[in-house]
Amino acid sequence: MKTLGYIGIILVQCSYWPQIYRVLSTRRTAALSPVFVFLVWLGLICLQIYSYHIFNLVYIVSNWIGLANTSLLLILIWLRR
Repeated sequence: MKTLGYIGIILVQCSYWPQIYRVLSTRRTAALSPVFVFLVWLGLICLQIYSYHIFNLVYIVSNWIGLANTSLLLILIWLRR
């Protein structure tokens, strides 16, 4: 089952890459809602704390990658506004 979890991590986290690429290539973030991205980021922080509490490595890895991707989007939104 852990393998399935890691496959899920890869698929979900790769979903960020087209958006990050589009922002970097077009230099436009107008279509991104900063509130939405911030709430996703905040939710991932809560999930990361819980993941450490239950010590689930699949979720810990997934949340770190998600936090990195979401943080990058927040930085790009902040720099491009």
